[in-house]
Amino acid sequence: MRPTVEPTTDVFAFFRNLNVFVRNKKRFELKVTAVLLNAFGLSLRKTSSLFGLLSESVSKSCVEGWMRKVEEKLSFDPKPREYSFIAVDCGEV
Repeated sequence: MRPTVEPTTDVFAFFRNLNVFVRNKKRFELKVTAVLLNAFGLSLRKTSSLFGLLSESVSKSCVEGWMRKVEEKLSFDPKPREYSFIAVDCGEV
């Protein structure tokens, strides 16, 4: 059963109430930020690289694991990406 979502302005309090991040090897705020970046469309690799630029080493598998934990409690329904070009494979010529 999924928890009811109450309106809040404190995103960190919302994630604390989900109780999905049990271990504390990485800061809680970093985990929440990574999950939100990925949920809004940034790839696992780019999310991981962003934190590398900020001197916080985070592997893409960590971000993926955090996403899975959050997705167990919530359902993210991302919109499919729209691309500005179409690739056509003409086969062998």
